[in-house]
Amino acid sequence: MGHTTIISGNSATAKLLNTTNYPKDGPEEKNISDGQRRISQIAEALHLKTADIIEPAKYYLKEIEVEKLLRGRSLEAKVAISLLFAGRRAGRSLKPEMLAKYARTRKEEINRCYKDLKRTPQFGDVQTRIMPVDKVKDACLKLNYHPEVKKAAIIVAENFIKMSICEGKKPATIAGAALFMVCLRLKTRPTESELLLAEISSAVEIGASTIRDCYQSAAD
Repeated sequence: MGHTTIISGNSATAKLLNTTNYPKDGPEEKNISDGQRRISQIAEALHLKTADIIEPAKYYLKEIEVEKLLRGRSLEAKVAISLLFAGRRAGRSLKPEMLAKYARTRKEEINRCYKDLKRTPQFGDVQTRIMPVDKVKDACLKLNYHPEVKKAAIIVAENFIKMSICEGKKPATIAGAALFMVCLRLKTRPTESELLLAEISSAVEIGASTIRDCYQSAAD
């Protein structure tokens, strides 16, 4: 049911407007509005202030609501999965457990939303696979590495894939090995290789020994 807007004045226009019912936002519109606001809040908390993540996430949320793609799922879970898809599309490796810390939901629900959306024609073709290059970008951002280091490490990580070097290794392992290789060559980070390795290992979230093995395999 609509609501009546009260406008002061005795003119014919005022009298007409005073008797006009204006529709309230339905639950779908409210969910979209509330969800898009939550996307902005969570993005700010995660330091994701770039439009290439926030705006696509808001678009994804609207599509999820309008098309009713995640019936029975909480709004917070829809917000989280919208950010995950937008982040992955922009090359940021957002993880369900990371998003669950800021959204009022659990990573298990986010994972279920992911599986549900990947079965739909709207989201089935959205690229969400994390690549070594994505992990390189994330690590460089965390460690505040010089743009030249990031540029060189991206090229090296891409060459790992093209040349099938360390084939089958996790994206984080290849990213770590590429960064380690570039930093040693450019000598832009700590001269002590173990300190450098520990720094990179923490940023890409993979063991230092795993990175070292991959690096040595590539260097042979």
